[in-house]
Amino acid sequence: MKNLLTALTLIPAILFLSSCKKENSDLLPQSEEIATQKAAKPDPTRVKTETSVLVSKTYTYNSDFNSLGFTGIPNGTYSYPDALHIIENEGQVLETHYDLNKKGLIEKGTNANEIDYYKYNSKNQLIERFIQGHDGDFDVLTYIYDKDGNLDTLKTGPVGIIASYQTFTYYTDKPNVLNHETFGEGFRGVESKNLVKSIVLHSPNNTSVTDKTYSFDAMGRVAKVSTTHNGNSLPDVSYTYY
Repeated sequence: MKNLLTALTLIPAILFLSSCKKENSDLLPQSEEIATQKAAKPDPTRVKTETSVLVSKTYTYNSDFNSLGFTGIPNGTYSYPDALHIIENEGQVLETHYDLNKKGLIEKGTNANEIDYYKYNSKNQLIERFIQGHDGDFDVLTYIYDKDGNLDTLKTGPVGIIASYQTFTYYTDKPNVLNHETFGEGFRGVESKNLVKSIVLHSPNNTSVTDKTYSFDAMGRVAKVSTTHNGNSLPDVSYTYY
């Protein structure tokens, strides 16, 4: 009887250990699958070259796929001293030091001529850029988005004054595959959802219209952008990718 009781006592324990072993065995392939999926995750799309009769750029990126800048005509570099700072050097632009917020977005930019302050909405879209010139001038760029997540209006002017503004239309069937992320500059915020179709600049003295059309490669990336300004053709810009 004692042996029978001992056996009956051991059976639940054996079954429990067997069940745990089976559960752990079931989890192992899933863990391996997740690890495989992470390892197989494709690199994000990044522009390699941007060329036209006016521009010739080759872009490079660091191991985090953030831009290191571009060589060619013109040229520029980005460096990352730490997680909250970026230094931008471009041949035709003053060296600018950026402070980032906790989301990794530009919060402040400082160079020899001005200090810029950036403000974003809950979708990480830039809604205001306040420019404080060292000469005492102040300008504000105000970004207004539509319900589809596209930039609808951009207002520019001194504080309290709209000197000019731009309005935008989009190709609603064409996602914006030329956004900041594609150039490794996600720190500039989330751009419009779709590719821009036209830009109308409204200023006190005149109105101008810029129209854009796009050609795509087999992977759905923009291969060429064609632009007209007030009906006059501008040089096409072509792109290649890593």
